[in-house]
Amino acid sequence: MGPILQAECSSCHPTNSVEDLKHSILSHINFIMVYVQCSAKCGSGIQQRDVFCGQASGNDVVTVSDSECDDHHRPASNQNCTTTQCSGVWLAGPFGKVVLFFS
Repeated sequence: MGPILQAECSSCHPTNSVEDLKHSILSHINFIMVYVQCSAKCGSGIQQRDVFCGQASGNDVVTVSDSECDDHHRPASNQNCTTTQCSGVWLAGPFGKVVLFFS
């Protein structure tokens, strides 16, 4: 890979090192996880995911204060979801015995 030019990446500096490039790009950005399963088994519900501000630390990502990331670029942490249409079924209990009272 050749050097990254300033015109291609406004927050990066020209470099030939992949590690320097990773550090420049991942210095303070929002990290997101995948959405979990919809909260509803049928119909409408909510999906949630973790979103946090982090930075690269070697081969790891560490959480940093939210003030280190641009709040205007924070991804959504939840979204509406719709699963299959709910359909009801008729349920019935057993018939009881008929009891007659004579007075």
